[in-house]
Amino acid sequence: MLELAEPRDPAAHASVAERLHLRLIDRDGKAWTLPDDGRRVGGLQARMMVHPLLPMPGVVAGLEVEVSIICHQSQDGVGIQVVLPLDDDATRFMIPGLVYGENRSDASRLRYPRVVFDGVATDSLSSDHWAFRIDRTSHGVVIGWTGSSCLALATDEQSSIGLSGLGFSAGPDSCLLLNFPAREEPVTYVGQDAPAPPEVLTHDWTAGEIAVLRFLLFVLPPDPHAYDAVLRTLYQRDRDRHPVNPWVSVDDGAALAAHGLHRWHFRHEPGVLVETTAFHRLADEAAAVTGDREAMHVGWLSGAPSAHALLTYGRACDFGPYTDAAISVLDTIAGGLAPCGSFWGQWSPAGWDGGWNGHRDWIHARTIAEATLFMMR
Repeated sequence: MLELAEPRDPAAHASVAERLHLRLIDRDGKAWTLPDDGRRVGGLQARMMVHPLLPMPGVVAGLEVEVSIICHQSQDGVGIQVVLPLDDDATRFMIPGLVYGENRSDASRLRYPRVVFDGVATDSLSSDHWAFRIDRTSHGVVIGWTGSSCLALATDEQSSIGLSGLGFSAGPDSCLLLNFPAREEPVTYVGQDAPAPPEVLTHDWTAGEIAVLRFLLFVLPPDPHAYDAVLRTLYQRDRDRHPVNPWVSVDDGAALAAHGLHRWHFRHEPGVLVETTAFHRLADEAAAVTGDREAMHVGWLSGAPSAHALLTYGRACDFGPYTDAAISVLDTIAGGLAPCGSFWGQWSPAGWDGGWNGHRDWIHARTIAEATLFMMR
């Protein structure tokens, strides 16, 4: 639980209240303003309370916002949208695990959601505005930068009226959005090279119903890495609220992980741990099928860290197949030296290269350092 600062600062409350506003939004995207001063619109009445949080490292200001909504007249198919306008045209957005800046180059051969900042959408998965379900993200926060500022909105996965959502808009009306319940717009990305229709969740309000929506607002420095302070804050909050509750013991988890690495990811020739394997297999389970990613980074997703873990477990259990497989992978990595003397970043059937950097001769320092560390171990 994040701590509130006392005494409260009325001036800070007024400033935030001027920036934040609420909307009612229907299934078709028609929206109208819901005042936060208690005036009724569409049978609903809202009040917003803002509480400053105690100072946090890397955060200019943090605020906890509580919106109370009373339904006086039943309404079907209506959601609540929180809007936080930015102070200028957005230069970058981030939703952890989902959106990073432009997110996809226009020249990319693969198509997935692309953020358009110049207003020109070149395909059906390009847009200057996006909204997503919060359960797609690693952290429930949307962050937006302009040339002079950075703001963030964060909320929990579930609200009193259903699954929460995050969104943003670029251009002259640049803003951050929270949707209660979630909306996926302008299309839904389903992991294919084509969009699906928007997924829009709404709420059927009944007379006498009271809903309380809570979220956090962060004012951050305009630094490109300002997100770090927010993610650390949210991580610590969630760690305190949700203690570890493992569904298997450590021993069982280790056994399952080792079994999966050896059975599904290990390729005897040329001695690698491939990064992704599909669920559907042929009679020869090691044979490549559609959906496999027959590649291995030397650190990061696979490579030396995973091989080291398999080696350690194999020796602890005195199970030769695991030990032999791990040594084979480490030998492969040891043989993949770049002309500069460091490890290459990635093995693939086409040979060694730098990895995911965008140029085959560039190597990623963290990946190489991780491989070096675990090879030494």
